[in-house]
Order: sequence, then C-alpha cells, then structure tokens
Amino acid sequence: MNVQDLIDRYCEAWSLPDAVARAAALRAVWADGATYTDPTAQTTGAEALLAHIAQVQAAYPGARIERTSAVDAHHGMARFAWQLA
Repeated sequence: MNVQDLIDRYCEAWSLPDAVARAAALRAVWADGATYTDPTAQTTGAEALLAHIAQVQAAYPGARIERTSAVDAHHGMARFAWQLA
C-alpha cells in the first residue's frame, strides 16, 4: 500500500460511525506505538486514538474527515491537509 492510500484509509477510519468497523480500519493502517498529535490531543497506540476519535464523533455526529491535499512524506513522517465535513 502506498502512503497516499494508507492516509486515505486512515481518514476513512475517522469517518466510520460503527466502532467495530472503525477499530478494524484503524488497526489496518496504524502501527503499534504510533502517535497522534493535534492541538486538543496527544495519543500513543490505536486504543488511545480510537478513544479520541469516539470523542470527536460524539461532538460532531455524522462528520467525516477528508484529505484535502497531497501527502508529503519523508523520513518516516507524513503530513497532509484535511477537513472535518
């Protein structure tokens, strides 16, 4: 899987309303010990990120995450623009 496809599947995981499907989708692309950081959260591991995603979904029912830029990846890091729709 190339990095763009990986990021798109990651965004899809954020958008799935079903917790079981969301967990399966995230675990398919999230490495053990991977970290997530934004201005409101810093998590390590899939379980912590899944808890954060559940909080976001509770605050914004029906919302989805969409990638809005190309993926810039190098040195084991990737960044991209996204929006909550």
